[in-house]
Amino acid sequence: ALTLHKIICDSVSSVMLIEEIAASYDSIVRSKSLSPAGSQYSDYIRSQEAYLRDAQYENDLAFWKSKLENAPPGIELPADHPRPLVPSFHSAEQSTVISGELLAALRKFSHAEQSSTFLALLSAFFCVLARYSGADDIVIGTEESSRNDPEMANVMGAICNQLVLRADCSGNPSFRSMLRRISQLWAETQKHQALPFGTLLDKLSVPRELHRNPLFEVSFGRAAALVPFIATGLHWKPVRLDTESEILDLSVNVTEHDHEVDLRFCYNTDLFEPASIERTIGHFYTLLQGAL
Repeated sequence: ALTLHKIICDSVSSVMLIEEIAASYDSIVRSKSLSPAGSQYSDYIRSQEAYLRDAQYENDLAFWKSKLENAPPGIELPADHPRPLVPSFHSAEQSTVISGELLAALRKFSHAEQSSTFLALLSAFFCVLARYSGADDIVIGTEESSRNDPEMANVMGAICNQLVLRADCSGNPSFRSMLRRISQLWAETQKHQALPFGTLLDKLSVPRELHRNPLFEVSFGRAAALVPFIATGLHWKPVRLDTESEILDLSVNVTEHDHEVDLRFCYNTDLFEPASIERTIGHFYTLLQGAL
């Protein structure tokens, strides 16, 4: 087994690493040469250092300061247990799959709105959070790859960033209206995604508390799909392992495949019982079915 800490390897790198191992094994068996190595992680570090001296850095910082001005604290979901002053970070997972007619309708709806399946799911998630909290101004997080530079596309490492999504859920919007709002929010966020999350926290002087996370407690993001690989004489098959540690209250990871979409709900067991998360998944499904 190969175990990698998230601090050194993101989901995209996990896929590339398996491809590299398969290619290396194949080259040894077949006595072939490997392709020359391209950019390295040190090149990514240098690009980050250059960014902090560039005018784009100031532009991005100004955007985030404006976007998060007077932002509410991270959404507080209805919990089964009070938040402990010293978190254990213990977690559990529940998974669900969207497929068949529901997925087809979701993709058709997203395409008609010139959006994506992921953003439609994100919109539905915001709708559920708004109904749970009764809030109009909701802040969550998402993790996005920072591989916009083609030279960084094949670099292995933690080349990702935490982004803050602050959504306006006011006015009891329809699902179509919500998708349009979230699509616009996503487009704005992507233009200014280069600012490192740690730098943003420092510049905003966000107060830190041991039992809370800064800016958001809930996240919704994309995860790269691990697929079987075949090398000479070897077959690789991914095995899903449950996460046993979670720093957020709830994180949802979305993995898209050709004929289905996997959603993994990882939750803090200090706060939630399994039945509550199962109910949340049911509400998410019900909202999607009613919207489409």
